[in-house]
Amino acid sequence: MESGVSAADARDPVAGNAATLDRLRAEVDRIDLALLRLVERRGRVVEHILEVKDAAGWPVRNELRERQLLSRLQNLYSGPYRWSDVRRLFDVLLQISLGLQVESRARREARTHDGRG
Repeated sequence: MESGVSAADARDPVAGNAATLDRLRAEVDRIDLALLRLVERRGRVVEHILEVKDAAGWPVRNELRERQLLSRLQNLYSGPYRWSDVRRLFDVLLQISLGLQVESRARREARTHDGRG
């Protein structure tokens, strides 16, 4: 059927709604897994960024870069969530990325001081 509703769904609207809900939830599950893999990938890139920063002697945090990132994302964002809610999500990503870099740098410095680096 062109409406996206199967013949069985049309005969039994309750079963049809349940089947539709199951399909939509399965799609959300696939998106959630994709988001998880992207967060993992982002973390690995953040670790490489720290290596570059360490080699150059740069600080871990770059607040100007963070502001530019959030501004660019806000300009590109088209909904449906409120931007303030999406901004909180990116604030958390930035916070955990900063934490990852701080912890990684501290471990590296500890190894160096212990003569293991």
